Amino acid sequence: MAALGTLILLLVVLPATTRQAELEQRAALTQLAEVAAQDLDATLDDRARDLLFVSRLEELRSGDPTRLRALLEQLQRDRPEIAWMGWADEAGVVQASTGGLLVGVRVSGRPWFQRARQGPAVVDVHRATLLEPLLPRTADGQPRRFVDLSVPVWGEAGARRGVLGAHLSWTWVQGVERRVRALAAPSRTVEVLILNRAGTVLHGPRELLGTLPAQTSALQDTAPGGRGSLQASWADRPYLAGYAVTGRASAPGLGWRVVVRQDAGQALAPVQALRRRVAVWGLFGALLSALLAYGAARALSRPMSALTHAATALQRRETHGLPHLRQYAEVEQLSHALQGLLAQRREAETRQAQVLASLEQRVEARTAQLTEANAALDAFSASVSHDLRAPIRHVAGFAGILRRAVARGDAQKVEHALDVIDQATAQMGALTEALLEFARTAQHPLRRQPVELAALVASVQHELSAGLEGRPVQWQVADLPVVVGDAALLRQVMTNLLSNALKYSHGRTPATIRVVAESAAGEWRVTVQDNGAGFDPQYEDRLFGLFQRLHRQEEFEGTGIGLANVRRIIERHGGRVWAHGVPGEGATFGFSLPRLDGEPAPAWREGHPVPP
Repeated sequence: MAALGTLILLLVVLPATTRQAELEQRAALTQLAEVAAQDLDATLDDRARDLLFVSRLEELRSGDPTRLRALLEQLQRDRPEIAWMGWADEAGVVQASTGGLLVGVRVSGRPWFQRARQGPAVVDVHRATLLEPLLPRTADGQPRRFVDLSVPVWGEAGARRGVLGAHLSWTWVQGVERRVRALAAPSRTVEVLILNRAGTVLHGPRELLGTLPAQTSALQDTAPGGRGSLQASWADRPYLAGYAVTGRASAPGLGWRVVVRQDAGQALAPVQALRRRVAVWGLFGALLSALLAYGAARALSRPMSALTHAATALQRRETHGLPHLRQYAEVEQLSHALQGLLAQRREAETRQAQVLASLEQRVEARTAQLTEANAALDAFSASVSHDLRAPIRHVAGFAGILRRAVARGDAQKVEHALDVIDQATAQMGALTEALLEFARTAQHPLRRQPVELAALVASVQHELSAGLEGRPVQWQVADLPVVVGDAALLRQVMTNLLSNALKYSHGRTPATIRVVAESAAGEWRVTVQDNGAGFDPQYEDRLFGLFQRLHRQEEFEGTGIGLANVRRIIERHGGRVWAHGVPGEGATFGFSLPRLDGEPAPAWREGHPVPP
């Protein structure tokens, strides 16, 4: 039995444990790849915003090379990844640049200049053709590589005045790799590879640079923002890897494939060590059990052997009776004692197994909670960093402009800079207030009580209607049920959903907002539908994440926190959230709340139709 148990452990339990460990390792690597992809996206997005910002400044429109060079060099000092930045006029001749490099040189044939004539452009990693002889040699002696960003420059009358371009040094990705390695466990050695859309290695081990690894060919069909994991054998050894694709559907970017890989042997080393220990101890236990069984069998069979010999002797008339074998009584007593002992042992083992199973379940639950919390914290940190940096940089940038404008006595420029600073601080204040509200939601104790949804929706509708300023809105509110929940928190939910419906249906005449409820599968399902801008259905699962926005800030204002707050409140009530949308046709947002036994259905479910 010991040998059978060891065999089952080796053939069934340990392989399942190995598979689970592999899945956990691959999930961790995928999370690291997502962090790296978000870092790359954030840097490119920030630098693109910088170019757009500079292209609209008076220093550039005035055409003064000295002032423009000073501005560009100040920006370069603040952004160490910018290797060169310059403005070329409509003829393609560089008029001003950092360090005065390439001034007077015609760049009209360069991709960054040609593409920017059609709009903002980004050029994938390439060798430095014109700047290589003008810049110091790199520390490792390798050729310089750049990622180009460029935007058109427009004059006061709407005429194009040239192109503003920036060359980002590709060495900036080394900092991304260092941050990923710092996030990995101390015992985990990972490598970061960056591939372009065609699958060519742009960053990674030197022997792989410029190659097309067959192991990553499956990544080419992955859409921007996609992620996953894989296990593959490379030239030197097998690896576990997680991957993520940069960009979003609204801004695909360069579509880089970020791969974070780890030696499979190192990743699964703890499981292999456990397998060896179990095999050794299982073999030892099986051998010991066999020896004990042999000795016990010999001891138990000895009285039967004596009785057999005595019976044979009696048959041959060599004796007249059977010996009185007290051993059988002792063997019987021993058997009873052993059976009692065995029963106690089995009961103890059963209790121990139950305790271990309960402990394992609690450990798995806590581990899952910790993993989810860490992932949420990583995503939250990246989102907060990205969304709060933009207004801070606007304040910093325009503070410098304000200082110079005050020195020159340019009142118009002072007023413009103050307006931008006011907008940036207001945006930062809105983000801060939204974050505080999000945090307070988690700490707010639930005060469950009957809540009339109809009265709650009517109150929110009245409150929101006060700010419509004559805008035509058609409200279609069906009979709504009485639910059990926290009235204050449910009011936040309805305020957010109805205000979103009003915001995204702006421009519709009239805007139609529909609120209905139905009972199904032991729960109330409440939906808010509008005829507004809608959204792409493939991004439904991202809507309720923190700082997730599917529209530009210029189109619809917002912080990206409201729907995350809705999700948190509903999940605390034991419900769930969902959303459906069609671009240009409107969106439907819904949530569910558990229904208590005996709650009546709303009147419209019993023959009263929803208003058309």
